[in-house]
Amino acid sequence: MSEFSFIDSKKRLAIKLSELESPTSLKLKFEQYLTPSEEAARILWMVRKELSEKLVADFGTGHGILGIGALLLGAKKVFFVEIDEDMIVFLEKNLKLFGFKKSSYEIFKGSVVDFKKKIDVVIMNPPFGTHHKGYDDLFIKNALRVSKKVYTLLSALSRDWLVKSGYYYRILTEFDIRLPFSKVFHTKTVKTFRVIYVVLES
Repeated sequence: MSEFSFIDSKKRLAIKLSELESPTSLKLKFEQYLTPSEEAARILWMVRKELSEKLVADFGTGHGILGIGALLLGAKKVFFVEIDEDMIVFLEKNLKLFGFKKSSYEIFKGSVVDFKKKIDVVIMNPPFGTHHKGYDDLFIKNALRVSKKVYTLLSALSRDWLVKSGYYYRILTEFDIRLPFSKVFHTKTVKTFRVIYVVLES
């Protein structure tokens, strides 16, 4: 039984995730953006039974919202995979904020390419490949290398690419998401994207 077993609804999960600290400056070279708490709760709640008591990896975790959500929903252990040391500072703050046992998580500081641990499930909101073509595929390929099941958000524009890719996948849902961007590389503070939520299996 999870120590956070009081998370009994999507709404309650979203409220908890809204408490996370997040950076105000994001980096173009990593194509960073922050997953809003309500949308993170939405996609996590859909697959909560697949996360409970499982070894989970959150690729490109950023400040940790998906991986922390997985822990709140009873994941056995979460591996937070992040290359940006500035983001890891926020991740560590957020893990401390929730008081998770250190045995329940591990921070992997590096690229998804270098993560080797075999786990049960990967859940991620990777770069969409908008500024750096192929980033989304890089994340998917490496997620399927370490896990037989991957849950990921992707740009809806990736639909045709997925059809041609040869991946075994199902689209679970499709919706609009408002993503905060850094003013450093975007003229608006918020941009709306159409996204698909996909499960891929190897």
